[in-house]
Amino acid sequence: VIMVILVAIVFVLMQAGVIEPQRLRAAILRQIVAVCPNQAGAYNKYLGKQNDASGRPRESVSACEKLAAMRPEDPCANVLLGDAYADENRPQDAVTCYQKAITLDPNSFDAHFGLGRAYATLGHNAEAIDSYNRALKIKPGSAAAHMSLGLALSSAGRYEEAMRAFQQAKQIDPKINEVRSCPATRSSKPGCTNR
Repeated sequence: VIMVILVAIVFVLMQAGVIEPQRLRAAILRQIVAVCPNQAGAYNKYLGKQNDASGRPRESVSACEKLAAMRPEDPCANVLLGDAYADENRPQDAVTCYQKAITLDPNSFDAHFGLGRAYATLGHNAEAIDSYNRALKIKPGSAAAHMSLGLALSSAGRYEEAMRAFQQAKQIDPKINEVRSCPATRSSKPGCTNR
């Protein structure tokens, strides 16, 4: 009963703008990390997405840095930190995190895929292509990895291979319509499709 009342009070305070949801989430993450660190990764990923969606990627980076410092040998913590750095437009820092995650777990699809995205952001197409191919060896049914590979191949001028990668993505996920350039960027990005 007390817990229900407490949740109701917090909800009312959030609705009134007295408590910011992002700060509440950050406080909850700190408690989860302190009490049961093995569950922190999943919540941290959720927190990171919430902070990024709310335009507060720095809070996501801070939370991920704390988690990675607590669990430096955890490949998932390093992938999460790499994702946070990538969201904050720090691709070189993201590369370092993804490489560490791969060292800890060479079969981490998320680490290889994230590394490919970071390399693509840096304009290192050959490295991006290699990372996407490694990710696809681990998870061949990933439409996002095939799309990203196609974009990297296209950026490298390897158009026929790019078309094959795009077709493979379309076979896996028929909702993919076509690739187009995203506004305000110099290259296409995965997920930029006409719907």
